[in-house]
Amino acid sequence: MSLLEGLRRMPMLRLLMPFITGIILQYHFEISGFFIFVLCLAFFILLCISKLSGELTGRYAFRWVFGFLLNGFILTFAICLMARALKPPSYLDHFSSDGHIIAEISESPQEREKRIRIILETFASVKGDSIISTPGRVVAWFEKDSLAATLRLGDHLVIPGKINEISNSGNPFEFNYKNYLALQGIYGEIFLSSGQWYIHYRPGFGNLLLVAGKAREYLLSVLGKYGIEGKEFAVAGALILGYRDELDPATRESYAASGAMHILAVSGLHVGIIYLLVYRLTGIFRRFKYARVARPVAIIITLWIYALITGLSPSVTRSATMFSFVAAAGSFGKSTNTFNTLASSAFIQLLINPCILFMVGFQLSYAAVAGIAYYYPVIFSLIKIRNSLTEKIWALSSVSISAQLIVFPLGIYYFNQFPNFFLLTNLLAVPLAMVILYLSIVLFAVSFIPVVPAITGLLLDKALSLLNYITAAIGGLPLSHSSDLVISLISLIILYGIILSLSHYLLYRKVILLKLAFLLCITGLTIRAANIINTSEQEIFIVYNAGPDSMYSFVSGKKNIIVSGSDEQTGELVIPYAAHNTALHLRTSHIRVLQESRMIAGETNNNTNKFNSAITGFKNFILFSGLRIYFAGKEHLHPAPGDLPAEVDILVISGGVYTDIRMLAERIIPGKIVIDSSVGYYQRISLAEQCRELGINYHDVRTSGAYVKHIKN
Repeated sequence: MSLLEGLRRMPMLRLLMPFITGIILQYHFEISGFFIFVLCLAFFILLCISKLSGELTGRYAFRWVFGFLLNGFILTFAICLMARALKPPSYLDHFSSDGHIIAEISESPQEREKRIRIILETFASVKGDSIISTPGRVVAWFEKDSLAATLRLGDHLVIPGKINEISNSGNPFEFNYKNYLALQGIYGEIFLSSGQWYIHYRPGFGNLLLVAGKAREYLLSVLGKYGIEGKEFAVAGALILGYRDELDPATRESYAASGAMHILAVSGLHVGIIYLLVYRLTGIFRRFKYARVARPVAIIITLWIYALITGLSPSVTRSATMFSFVAAAGSFGKSTNTFNTLASSAFIQLLINPCILFMVGFQLSYAAVAGIAYYYPVIFSLIKIRNSLTEKIWALSSVSISAQLIVFPLGIYYFNQFPNFFLLTNLLAVPLAMVILYLSIVLFAVSFIPVVPAITGLLLDKALSLLNYITAAIGGLPLSHSSDLVISLISLIILYGIILSLSHYLLYRKVILLKLAFLLCITGLTIRAANIINTSEQEIFIVYNAGPDSMYSFVSGKKNIIVSGSDEQTGELVIPYAAHNTALHLRTSHIRVLQESRMIAGETNNNTNKFNSAITGFKNFILFSGLRIYFAGKEHLHPAPGDLPAEVDILVISGGVYTDIRMLAERIIPGKIVIDSSVGYYQRISLAEQCRELGINYHDVRTSGAYVKHIKN
């Protein structure tokens, strides 16, 4: 069957394509809403006219007209839908420091090291006698205390009225935290100390999500009651109930390195097990008159109860939707096309919230299932096996290879790593995860019976311990994973083009597909060669926004000296968080981290001939590839007398002392002043005002993001 013939049998997939295209176009280009709305309306009217008249749709020669109008309508409708979803709410304008906000806890509280993170749905802003409706979402950070520990889903709170707009640090290649929250409809945040807020109302069990949250809390308490503790409890909560708050960084890292991270995200594996279990248990319905309806209804209700309890994540929602379609189709005695079912579930989710298209979990989830559905039959058929046990091992291996074939480019693009032993991990961890899920179901079912749950809990604890041991052992093996892998968006598209071209060539033996794969390989290698050349020639000076500390980078080719003002930064091989992504994406491999005091002492001279203190011996002067930089801070505020005034390209001011730019200008003539992140709030305001009065060009990294100077690129 050719690709075109396959598409004809998948109408929902054909409809999904223009829908996704419209969402992507609006996300990247922000097309005018009114123009697109008029165009969408025109397509809809023409579509109705053509369908009702039957003149065009009934004639074979004009059958393409209806398809064009339908695709045009779906495309423009998706653009309008995405434009509405991306429109920032106006509620931030109504919040003020002398008012209050009434809000509801919409997601379960998440405990962090120092604070409790809670997503709030705001209802109204109250200022005096004025009450303004302010529907929106904010993230609140509560100081830990006895009252904050009692907060739960559904609580109504009264909090101070000043909400801060979310912003990024502005460092190169950093994770776009602002955009990540905006895709979830969150545009503001607030930090709350003890005594700044109070509980206004604590509801009962009227809210469905609240009931589901309570159910999850109860099931988690059952796990704890019967001896599941520590790392085992954290993994059980994530694997069984989608509760990931207890997972520590070390556990996450071991699962990621071994290639078992997908086990901790409730997805198709988990929902599929629930589906099969309920399908077999509801076999008794076959004897009843309305079995055709009762059985799928029971399955669908159970799947969505499980989805609610586990938090309605994109992966579990997708899986529940897909298996719901399978159950519904089965009730009518019809087989379902996996891709059509998958496209239907995606279409429904995107119709509800088009922003989830850009969430990593959504992309990985659908990519994995699509890869399994498409490649598994082909890969499994490559080897004919007669032995039953060996066949099952090969079947599981085929599933893992099929999923990884489509998922690994996204894994490299988003997480910069690849689990080399993913096949070994899945052969051991996936069957064990299934055992854990079945044992947990048994434990929940018999928790009210004496003795039995204690034995089940012991078995579950041992299974969890074994799973943790396997992932830690595989993740700790030499070369268990390849890290620091970087590809651009264009490289990601090329990589997928190569995978699809080669796989379709092997399926259909069309030479043009092989030629396309070869052309894409040449294109990818050309881009890679250009990147290598650019990397070898780059000369960049960076002043980071590193919170209360100073931080700079001197990048020369693959060499990168990172200077940190933090007293905690003592290891020369430990890259500070603010500079990590920059070092990775600039492909610097020879990295050294210095403390600021050591840089001022002249230690840059010992690392590379690109760094020196060549200006009249002043230690706080740096000459970097012809760029003259002077650092004024608590160590060296003003230069010593000499050949003054000295001209510099960049004057970097750090915190610790009050700096009078007028006095400094008598000795230093700067081309640009950079105020680094260690400078306090009031001092930054004073420095900025002085620069404006003197007509000096300045850059404040706290308000404008990191300062990046490309000397040569």
